[in-house]
Amino acid sequence: MAALRSHYLALTVVLFVFGFLGALAYRSNVTVGTATATGDRHEQLVQIVENLEQKKGALEGELQRLREEIADQERLDAARRGLSQSYTAELERLRMLAGLVSVKGPGVVVTLADNQHPPDGAIDPNNYIIHDYDVRAIANALWLGGAEAIGINEERLVQSSAIRCVGTTVLVNSTRVGSPFVISAVGDPNALLAALDADQDAALLLHEYVKTLGLKVSASPADEMLIPAYRGSLSPRVLRSIDQNPVPGGGG
Repeated sequence: MAALRSHYLALTVVLFVFGFLGALAYRSNVTVGTATATGDRHEQLVQIVENLEQKKGALEGELQRLREEIADQERLDAARRGLSQSYTAELERLRMLAGLVSVKGPGVVVTLADNQHPPDGAIDPNNYIIHDYDVRAIANALWLGGAEAIGINEERLVQSSAIRCVGTTVLVNSTRVGSPFVISAVGDPNALLAALDADQDAALLLHEYVKTLGLKVSASPADEMLIPAYRGSLSPRVLRSIDQNPVPGGGG
């Protein structure tokens, strides 16, 4: 059990390192300069990012496997020590809330996609693509509507998740995702759809921008869907004390 946790911690640290390197490589790509070397430098950095993403995917798979082994060991330990069934049920409930187990059930699927054919001479082409804040608006509305779990292009949202833009790329849990954005939420379909209509930003996307900007946006109920478990690290990158001094050994 101790060996599993040590291995798990080591993988977590490695994932953070790869995530940092990936972000650094991408940022270098965005700020890379001039002249004749720009094309070669761009290709090199794209290759670096792709290689890092492949390694990150492999490490996330290994991290998920170790999490499942730890969960199995904890169940066995609980049984050996004669702990009550309610303890095991509570442990599973906390795993679900933390996003460490997949969730299945009815819900809503929201799809957001760019306008592939913006009008000629558009004043601002950015108006015709989906941005990180559009994805966040939908996710926030679904949480307010009582969603039990949300996934974006197979990336599970957890408490530490971030949806942000880096250059021309949207990152969810430090994973690059792009149009079309498929946002799946498990919960009461009627309540989730009502929450989307009640949220001002979400309603604009669903009803107004579809007409005026040609964005491809839809929301529909689903009888059953499966949202995968979170594959990334739950450890904070930096822990800080109340006076904002970094705490030694606080990760990252």
